[in-house]
Amino acid sequence: MARYDENPHSNAVLRSRLSCINLTVIELESKLEALRGEQSEIAALLDDIVYPVLSVPPEIKLRIFAFASASPVLGNAEDYRELDSGPLLLAGVCRDWRQLVCGAPELWSTLRIVQERKRSNTRQLVEAVELWLLRSAARPLQLSFSSQHVNRSRLAPALASCAPRICSLDWEVDFDATIDEALKGRLGKLQYLGISAGSRWTAFESAPQLTHAKVLLWTRNPQLPWSQIKYLQLSFATRDPDAILRFLLTTTAVETLAADDNHVSLLLPTLATEASSPGVLPNLKHLIVRYSVRDFQYLWNPKSSLDFLLLKEFLDVRLEPQGHEAAKIRSLEIVLLSHEECTEEIHLAKEMLAKGGFAEKGLKIRVASGR
Repeated sequence: MARYDENPHSNAVLRSRLSCINLTVIELESKLEALRGEQSEIAALLDDIVYPVLSVPPEIKLRIFAFASASPVLGNAEDYRELDSGPLLLAGVCRDWRQLVCGAPELWSTLRIVQERKRSNTRQLVEAVELWLLRSAARPLQLSFSSQHVNRSRLAPALASCAPRICSLDWEVDFDATIDEALKGRLGKLQYLGISAGSRWTAFESAPQLTHAKVLLWTRNPQLPWSQIKYLQLSFATRDPDAILRFLLTTTAVETLAADDNHVSLLLPTLATEASSPGVLPNLKHLIVRYSVRDFQYLWNPKSSLDFLLLKEFLDVRLEPQGHEAAKIRSLEIVLLSHEECTEEIHLAKEMLAKGGFAEKGLKIRVASGR
């Protein structure tokens, strides 16, 4: 008997096919409804997270952004990591944030320029710096430069144009004649300077508001307006006591002196030897010394305590200023640098200072931990 092939367009076949399609539609609609329900739940959860941020007034956002971008960096690391941070990252979040960030000069008034990679695009970096400075509008600037691998002649025009607004400058690399010339006569608002003294800088001599300096001392004294420097943070690249003494003889107006870690041990012998000299720090009133806990344990060991003995010799003289022309020292601050508790070391420092009898002579003493 011959096989009968049913007509695909017959009533029965079409109804069967339509029934299958209807069932599929019902299943898909059910799944779609479930997905829409889940979508609504997730959207509600996101609203709980995002809406409070979106509803924050712009002025509050800017305060938050200022804390989030307190130390912005522009440049790259030697291992090819891009170091760009601060407002650049915030501006990349969304269009609204970008508009807000780019229109807030206060977020662009601080910048650290880093270029550790030897083969880097100087032009691209300089253009980024120029745009950054443009966005800072007329705000006072705090700049830090620690780049060894950038064409500074290309950077000089950008620095020259913004120099009248620089209130803080940390130049962590070697002297550069092009930069020196670009800054000369333009630093009318400079108040803080960090500099390597093994150089021939002349631009900073005519900075009328400069009162705070951080100096890395080599063998050559920096040319700074020492008659107006009140606060000095000092470190050494030389162990020559004569070079240290020559330098201290120039710091006639310094009232606060801060020294870090092993640099304290290079400074104290000269301070002890020249304690009664009216030419060495004659206006010093506040002394700050910072030690790593490890160095403190060695240098303030009760069995030797060389640093303490040198410090005591200096303080004994400067707390009794009647015999010389130097000012009476008023305060001593010892900071122990550690990421952990250093209760024992703090107690040891306080105990040794108490035995020195300094408080009885009117010296205000503070011992604390820091990072």
